[in-house]
Amino acid sequence: MLNFSNLLTAGSFSKIAKAMVVGSTLFLAACGTTSKLEGTSGSSAPSQPKLTAFEKVYVADTTSSYSDENYSAEKMASIGREFSDMIAGRTRATGAFREVRRVSSVEAARALAEKQSVPVALVRGNITRYEDGNALARAMIGFGAGSSYFDADITVSDAKTGTVVGRIKADKNSWVLGGAIAATQDARSYMPGVASKVASELKKGKTGK
Repeated sequence: MLNFSNLLTAGSFSKIAKAMVVGSTLFLAACGTTSKLEGTSGSSAPSQPKLTAFEKVYVADTTSSYSDENYSAEKMASIGREFSDMIAGRTRATGAFREVRRVSSVEAARALAEKQSVPVALVRGNITRYEDGNALARAMIGFGAGSSYFDADITVSDAKTGTVVGRIKADKNSWVLGGAIAATQDARSYMPGVASKVASELKKGKTGK
């Protein structure tokens, strides 16, 4: 009789475990996307706008156009500030810009930028969907039950003139197959990854890599 326990040696079990982790990562990565920094629709801007002229970046509070009884305006404002903090911190860490500063609003950014002798880019986001879903349903049922969502539009513009340079769109949701991993994926869990992508795209626009 074939002894399956002998087949599952330490080495083979390790390979299976690694394959499962890789497979899970691929599934997770496929759950929604964060786009590249792209030129505004209908403009002559290239698909990857250049940010080489900008020496400084201001990151304004992220607003929200999402409305739900479970998320008050105050809560969404707090979430928006946290998201902007993430973008600013990760952009600062790239070292691509001379200065990265958090500001409260577009108006505040313009007032500060007008005092600068160098071009300043303004990054501002707007959350269009924010749903934590149901962790238990994601864990036990899967197949989209209890799904969580985080959608946002991020705009990069000239802080002085208001001219839009490019946009990034985030469209994230929980792992459709459910299980323990999906149970941990509330709306906030997507924010660090999206912020890192935004920072990476800003660096790429500035340095070309």
